[in-house]
Amino acid sequence: MVLQNFVSSRAVGAADGTLSAHEVNGTGLLGLLYDARNVSILNASIPTVPAGTLYVGGTPHAYVGNDVNLTLGPGTYHLRLDGPAGTVTSLNVSVYRGEYLAIVLARPSYYVATFTAVGLPGGTPWSVTASGVVQSGMSSSLVFNETNGTYTFVVAPVAGYVAAIWAGTFVVNGTNTLHVVNFSAFLYMVDFVSENRPANLAWTIAIGGSQATGTGTTLGLHEPNGTFTYIVTTENRYEASPAAGTLTVAGAGASTSVSFALRPGYLTGSVAPLAAVVTIDGSAIATADGVFNVTLAPGPHTITASATGFQPFFANESVTPGNATDVPITLAALPAPDDGSTASSLPSWAFVGVGIAVVAGAVIVGGAYVVSRRHRGR
Repeated sequence: MVLQNFVSSRAVGAADGTLSAHEVNGTGLLGLLYDARNVSILNASIPTVPAGTLYVGGTPHAYVGNDVNLTLGPGTYHLRLDGPAGTVTSLNVSVYRGEYLAIVLARPSYYVATFTAVGLPGGTPWSVTASGVVQSGMSSSLVFNETNGTYTFVVAPVAGYVAAIWAGTFVVNGTNTLHVVNFSAFLYMVDFVSENRPANLAWTIAIGGSQATGTGTTLGLHEPNGTFTYIVTTENRYEASPAAGTLTVAGAGASTSVSFALRPGYLTGSVAPLAAVVTIDGSAIATADGVFNVTLAPGPHTITASATGFQPFFANESVTPGNATDVPITLAALPAPDDGSTASSLPSWAFVGVGIAVVAGAVIVGGAYVVSRRHRGR
């Protein structure tokens, strides 16, 4: 039987390259629509996925084995290869009239993109996001496995540290890549505020290997998070309180106060005889084998010494900040009575003191004096 009275023409699916015939009424005869000159042959070799589905423009072609042969109309098509574990690869291919195109579809090659942190203490957690994939950990290196291409990355903030480069792009082109992220500690202002400090008195704050010196009310240093020991120094006449201590920086600035005062002075010396009573500013002080050492505020102080049978001692001494004033005291024995009587001590009515007195018509001011009358022996 001969078919006639119709016209048959070639039709190709634009998306997936499928071949078909288009028939309309007419005066034609049945004949050959396709031959090797006007179609394309696509041979897809799949060595790593022996069973799966090859999609051509969305049309599935299931296969078992290592090759898929498809007859397609000329054009450009999107191929996607799915295996048991999901999509293996996808790409666009172009085939031409009369062409036999052989391609190999396999798992793409992956390369290692390593991000290494420099400047973070060991065990510090950090993370990097590359094209939507997050890698995090406490080791110094984070690793991504990427195919060839260009990728964006973002370094997550780390408390107390600043990354020199926190975002950017990197390119994978057939080789592993290394990307160094330099971190530096974020510094916070630490202020020391002086109190009771004389104007223009220079003072110094030292923390570790850094220090600040000045004559202003406040001295400041920049420090990272952590606990630090500080030392305050100034000229010898004054002392700081506290002169040393610790402070902690924890994600914010810190401030501490330092008070200043004149350093105390020292009144030292020895007294003879050892039984003598020594007073400073009217208060008796302890002696050890006749030696004394008393801490005093800077300025003038009155010192006295007395013992039975000896002439009393009186003096005004000035004590300077941070220094010792030495006062050796040797009491002179009272003279024996000239009438042969003995005077082992001053009479009970004898007056020893400091101030103003009139003795035999003379005025004695600000010194030690003794008023007494000797008894003649009978």
